[in-house]
Formats: sequence, C-alpha cells, structure tokens
Amino acid sequence: MLFKRIEDKSNLGVFFNAVFKEVDMLKMTVSPHVATYERYRKDKHKHTATMAYYEFLLFEEYLHSICTDLRDWKQKAIAYNDEFESSWKYYALVNNRKMIEQYGGAENDYDKEGNIRTDFTDKEIVYDSIVSDLQGDNSTNIFLTTIPADLNIIYNSLQNKSEVNIFKFFESQGTPLKSYRQDENGNMVENSWTDQLLNKITEQHQCDTMADTLFSVVVTLNSLIAQVNKLKPKKDNKEFFENLPNKIDAILELRISLTPLNPAL
Repeated sequence: MLFKRIEDKSNLGVFFNAVFKEVDMLKMTVSPHVATYERYRKDKHKHTATMAYYEFLLFEEYLHSICTDLRDWKQKAIAYNDEFESSWKYYALVNNRKMIEQYGGAENDYDKEGNIRTDFTDKEIVYDSIVSDLQGDNSTNIFLTTIPADLNIIYNSLQNKSEVNIFKFFESQGTPLKSYRQDENGNMVENSWTDQLLNKITEQHQCDTMADTLFSVVVTLNSLIAQVNKLKPKKDNKEFFENLPNKIDAILELRISLTPLNPAL
C-alpha cells in the first residue's frame, strides 16, 4: 500500500508528497503480505518489518497532521486577532459557551433559571483560551509531540535510497541491467559508466537534500511549538498571535532555514 497523498497545495504539501513518492516502495516492502498466522510465524523478520511498517504509518499520519494543524492554527489566530480583538478572555468566554451549547455543560455551568452563566471566572474558562486550544493534549497529539529523531527511519531511507534500487539488485545477482537515455535525436542510447555514475550522484544529492529539508521542517515546527508552550493562557499574547499567520505561511511555503541533518541522530 502506497502512502496516502496530501491534498494541501502549498509548497510544504507538494514536498511531503515528493517524500512519500521516494519511500513508497520501502513501505510496500515491509507491508504485511501474509494471509495466515502460519505464514506469519515463518517470517523470520516479522518483528523488524512490523516495527518499520508501524513507523511508516506514524510518519504518514504526522505529515498529514502538519498541514491540517498549521492551517487550523492560522485560522484561529486570524479570528483571535480580528473577531476577538486579541482578548484571551473574550475568546475563552465565547469558546466556553459554544462548547456548552454543543456538548452540554456541568450543573454549575447554568444559573438558577437553567441558562448558561455569564459570570465565569478566569479559572473556570482558562482551558477554553486560544493558548489552551493550541497547546492541546501533549499525550495524544502527534503534531505536538513528534521530534526530529522520531523520523530517523525516513532520513535513513532517503539517504540510502540509491543503494536499494533494481539495478543494484540485478548487479548483485550477476546479471546487471542496462540503463538507457534519450539523445538529442530522440534515439534511445545505452548509458555509459560515467552517465550511470552521474545519475547516481544526482539522485543521491536530491535524496540528501530532501532528508535535510524534512529534518529542517520538523526542527522549525518544534521551535514554533516550543514558543506556543511558553505562552501563558491568561495573557492576551497579542504580538505573538499577530505574527503567527505569517510564521505559518512561511512554513507552508517552505521559506525556512535549512538545517543539515545531524548524523548522530
């Protein structure tokens, strides 16, 4: 099964789909293909393959969550700046009321006449603030909890991709395949050893750059999430939320600093 492509049209979404394309075959290699427990028991590499497949599934979920959550953050920040006049309490009161209307509230959320109270204290609505919305649940949110080292299997897959291709396989079997290219006249001509070497170098450079870019995206996201986690829920944080849409746009358009992948990760 191939990776599910991301429908987001930003540069980030396009880049993520390019990464998926590069590692599609590796995911298929470790995907469960057996139909019986007997076959499964005979698979000597079932533990390694199962863990690798699970990591690929987490990776897929993570990349999809990035585009979705970033756009959600941007939408909330714009509404906070415009509709709620950068007031944490105004946002929290409206959010609190909406949650009660939609899901029902506790007994003390209503007055004696059965109407939703309008005198909530700061302590009662702090978890309905925009900061609390963005900070979310760190125990279950893959967007908030993923760190660069979690994607090691993907970096390694990209960096080693040129070593695991079909030409390499047949060469190891003693029956090397010939590769061809189209010349200026439209004729198919066999690639020389030099052509093959240059192709391999180009492919490896592209994969290395892709790994570095992916690593840089996660580093940038972690930095932004760290800034959010430092915010005080009962503060307006006006300057931060005014700048947040532009920060998110920069990430979505891949206008970020490139951080070379650390081999020690």
